[in-house]
Amino acid sequence: MNIRILLPFLLFFLTTGAALTAQITLSADRADAFYEVGDSVYFLINAGVSDSVRYFIQRDPRTTYIASGAVWVAAGVEKRIAYKSRQSDMIVCTVQGSAGSAIAAAAIGSFDINAYEPEPPDFDAFWTQQKARLRQIPMEPKLTLLSSSDYSTTYSIRLSTVAQRKIYGFISIPKGKGPFPAILTLPAFGNAANIVTPELEIAERGGAISLTISIHNAPPDQVDSNAYLPNNFRYRDSVYYLLSVLAGVRAIDYLYSRPDFDGRNLGLTGVSQGGGLCAIIAGIDRRAKTLTISAPPIAEHAGERYGQASSFPFYYNIIKDFDLTSSESVLSATKYFDGVIALRRYKGAALVCTGYEDGVAPPAVAYSLFNQVRGFKLLTQNIYGGHDHPDLYWSGRFDFWRQFFPSMVAPPKPYVTPNTGYFVDVGADTTLPAGSRSLALKGKAYVNGVIAPGFPVKWRKTSGPGAVAWSSGLSSETMATFARPGVYYLTFYADDNAQLSDQHRRMTCANTIKVVVP
Repeated sequence: MNIRILLPFLLFFLTTGAALTAQITLSADRADAFYEVGDSVYFLINAGVSDSVRYFIQRDPRTTYIASGAVWVAAGVEKRIAYKSRQSDMIVCTVQGSAGSAIAAAAIGSFDINAYEPEPPDFDAFWTQQKARLRQIPMEPKLTLLSSSDYSTTYSIRLSTVAQRKIYGFISIPKGKGPFPAILTLPAFGNAANIVTPELEIAERGGAISLTISIHNAPPDQVDSNAYLPNNFRYRDSVYYLLSVLAGVRAIDYLYSRPDFDGRNLGLTGVSQGGGLCAIIAGIDRRAKTLTISAPPIAEHAGERYGQASSFPFYYNIIKDFDLTSSESVLSATKYFDGVIALRRYKGAALVCTGYEDGVAPPAVAYSLFNQVRGFKLLTQNIYGGHDHPDLYWSGRFDFWRQFFPSMVAPPKPYVTPNTGYFVDVGADTTLPAGSRSLALKGKAYVNGVIAPGFPVKWRKTSGPGAVAWSSGLSSETMATFARPGVYYLTFYADDNAQLSDQHRRMTCANTIKVVVP
């Protein structure tokens, strides 16, 4: 589909998360706006003038209302709207009155949100074939010196890929003795000139090789008039994101060919479209060790079929808006480019950032992506955030990377913080002795290498063939008893709510242990 067709959709949904500033406010009754399934959610309306206010509750700006009505709000008197969900959910409430409008969102058991449809049985075979196709194309790297400083050297780069296309971007190399870790940055949506720029901070402040690429067939300082074309999303081989994902794989191939790369410590990072692409690439290419993404779309394409959230590029919505009759072919084809499906294969660590009022990459999609990761993971939840990327994400990436790439603690640029941010330890995967059905568990949450006391914690069964009974599921130390034999994944969650009152942010860190019950 032509970018000119997609842009109106993007611009509309970018504005969805912005509440109008008027004499009416709306919020959830809990500061973290997080509930368990079966809890009553109360949305609190306050108005400067007495008014009849209409309300609408839905799971996504494009889905049908699941509750609606009108209430009388007296000036200066708080009014409550109640809602209860019997499933894992993410809901958005909108209120409208003569004084203006406002929105607020709530998460309900969101750590259980997953894909709504099964993955294609040949998902792995398809990507194996595509990567084999890519390997037949010589990389033909061409580097041109752009700049050099006391801390790094930067080049423009060009690589060859499939379909007689080129990959363009920038690579910055830290000064100093390597080998270095490497960070690959994927781009946000758009085809404007200079949308891709060198990431000098990663090289200088992070001490890692920084490779930033475009997904279009033109140098970064030029506009690609054929950006996002061809894009016939009825057929998986003609979806534009196939070329984009292979561009990321080719960039990884190139990094692994460099003698100054340490050969094991690779991170993927990106915001918006870039974050969605990173999630797909992390799943289909197992070489990445960390994933740091903000407001990631390109996932849960089938969600709207079930009245649930979907994300950009809104394939299901496009089907309806253009009266296409091939909905099944579109949803079948685009499953191969769904981050939730791909990411369940990922074995590394992940940092994900989401805004509860994001209409481009709804938080339900971010939760679903987060839920696929079974290693250490960190989720930044911005209760009133939209499709933006807060400072906490940009700086938090470096703390996250230092946790896994030790050489980044001493980068070329001086006066860099040694912080390593959050971490959760749940011990090593284990197999119980024959006949045993119980296991003592101990989860530990750290901040900058120090155990963090006072975090609310919880154990949950992520998957397994039977029930799990906890001696104390809300304690760091607990005894888990398994109802039947099989393979179980148990996840320990710890929440840092210190920023809720002033910045309306909640940090959730988690890790998963695999338990085999014979």
